[in-house]
Amino acid sequence: MNKTVILRAPIRISFLRGSRPESRRASTLFSATQTPATRFQQRIQPRQNRPFTTTVVCLKKSKPKDDTQSQSKTPLGDPFDFSILEDSLSNVRQKCKDDLTKLRVGGRTDPTALENIKVQIGKDKASPGGFWYNLGDLGQVVIRGRGVSVLVGEKEHVKAITTALQSTPQELTPPRQSPENPLELLMNLPPVTQESRQQTVKAAQALGQNAQNAVQAARATQLKRLQGMSSESAGNQDDVKRAKDLMEKVVLKGRGDVEKLVAESKRFLEKG
Repeated sequence: MNKTVILRAPIRISFLRGSRPESRRASTLFSATQTPATRFQQRIQPRQNRPFTTTVVCLKKSKPKDDTQSQSKTPLGDPFDFSILEDSLSNVRQKCKDDLTKLRVGGRTDPTALENIKVQIGKDKASPGGFWYNLGDLGQVVIRGRGVSVLVGEKEHVKAITTALQSTPQELTPPRQSPENPLELLMNLPPVTQESRQQTVKAAQALGQNAQNAVQAARATQLKRLQGMSSESAGNQDDVKRAKDLMEKVVLKGRGDVEKLVAESKRFLEKG
């Protein structure tokens, strides 16, 4: 009977110091089943828990920009552009006209001055001082010829407004309620005298002087702008010089408009 003979040869396996045989055997078996490409991919794979740090770069502080230098480099525009000056003169002329119209209508009694009269509301034991309001917030002031009408918004404020009008420095007759409307207070302006007429004319002159000062301020603003253009470039000297001459003509026209308004108002007030 034939017998199969299996030869057994001793195999010596050496282990590294400090490693366990089971782990070394598992590692050997696992590495034997890997292909060269798989082992290469594992070798180049980055670590998962690699710490990442950043370093802040400190830059040198920059010096603040000089506003004067930036403004000097900014072009100032066309020297023959008088739109800003003309708008300023137009506003001055309109304000002077409105102020003179108030003098024509009410003499020394200005509706705005009446609307600013202080009225005490809500005075009682709980609040001895009450609350102070302007008359314009509680009613409307209307000038009607030589009379003044105050339309009160609420009935509870009629008494307080009447008390305030009686103590006003304006030369008005004592207020009385209108028979047609209990919320309307009527007052009359005193008759025009020579003294009151002269005071009104002086007030018109003062308004005209204020308007002329405003014209002078607008001229100074435009002149400063032209001087900045002249210092910016030497080539603008001739244009700036011609622009200054044209500016003076525009300012002269503005002064004439104010003088004309004041003269017309004075003639009207002097006739009474």
